[in-house]
Amino acid sequence: MRTRARYYSCNAGHLNRTRDAIDDFVRALVVARLQKKDLKRRKKQQADPEVKDAFSEQIAQQRARIARAERDYDAEVIEGADLARIRDAARTEITRLEAERLASGTGTVLAPILGTPDPAAAFLEAPIALQRTMIDTLMTVTLKRAKQGKKGFDPESVEIVWK
Repeated sequence: MRTRARYYSCNAGHLNRTRDAIDDFVRALVVARLQKKDLKRRKKQQADPEVKDAFSEQIAQQRARIARAERDYDAEVIEGADLARIRDAARTEITRLEAERLASGTGTVLAPILGTPDPAAAFLEAPIALQRTMIDTLMTVTLKRAKQGKKGFDPESVEIVWK
């Protein structure tokens, strides 16, 4: 999706949706999630250097896996399809680990939100770029077509998958 002045549109131009109601809906979900006590408890449990090092080590292992597969491909030990499969799996795992590291509070990018006494309020006051990072860390948002002839915002037209 691309962001336009007042709406979101898909890259192929098949879908246009008004931004304001969608943004308000997604922000409300993030605020509700940030207010839950389990997130605060998890953040306290994982906000130590050893956890950060564990995430970094696992990410480094996945990057080494990609490099090893690329060397094997160059040496003609594996085929292109194998290289693609290994890269895709490792990159998916890296994305998951990075999101988990950020959500745990060990990542520095979200410290201005997660490191505060009231993460929900800090989220609402944060710059849009930081809000987007938080949203990407917590969920995947997919927009569906709005029902024809129906006025107003329908929450069913926004699919949320929590990470």
